[in-house]
Amino acid sequence: MSKYAIICGDAPEDYRMKKTEEMFDFLQTKEGGSLSGSNIISFPNGVSELFLEATLNRCINEETKSILLYICTKEPVRDSEASFYIGGEEIQKAVIAHYQNQAKEVGFDFQVIYDVCRDFISEDDLGYEKV
Repeated sequence: MSKYAIICGDAPEDYRMKKTEEMFDFLQTKEGGSLSGSNIISFPNGVSELFLEATLNRCINEETKSILLYICTKEPVRDSEASFYIGGEEIQKAVIAHYQNQAKEVGFDFQVIYDVCRDFISEDDLGYEKV
């Protein structure tokens, strides 16, 4: 059975959020669950609701043991709000709740973490090559 992590950041183009990069690295350590890099799906500059759903569906349709959804925005995501924005895209919290409920029905762990970061690192500084 597989473990997956989906990391959604809110960085401008050609940048990454410091915390999303730290989470990616942490998840590969023993303390972070020893996830393979291929089981960590990263959207550093935001993701549309439709694409997030497609990604969650793909993960759920495999023999999944757990999914971690890490959402890091520039502003806090408030409990009282029905949605939040990431990369200019609106994500309804009801969509995430649907997948949490689906995970309970199927019998695997689905954890959602909301975080905030305003520190950005350029992809050039990280050594990413432009294509």
